[in-house]
Amino acid sequence: MSEYQRALSYIGSTIVWKLYEHAPTHSLIHECFEKEFKILQELVDTYYPRMIKKFPVVNRNNEVIVMLKYCPKCKELLTNKNNYCCHCGQALDWSNDE
Repeated sequence: MSEYQRALSYIGSTIVWKLYEHAPTHSLIHECFEKEFKILQELVDTYYPRMIKKFPVVNRNNEVIVMLKYCPKCKELLTNKNNYCCHCGQALDWSNDE
């Protein structure tokens, strides 16, 4: 678990405990918190590199002509070997690229 994930987990558990302590039946507060927590979780997840996805394009003889590379998060085609997806901002791990 990274520092960001640990901090997010701590914040989440602390806030959840406070919410239930002071407003155990107020669902609107809980819904708002859950929405904001999911946004924070997505930002933390986007920061850490994810392995690119590859899809082979083959000819009639089943020989690979080209290997298309996609973002693992948004599934957009990657045209440059950047560290981040230009569509969604996901950090990319190119270590499986030949």
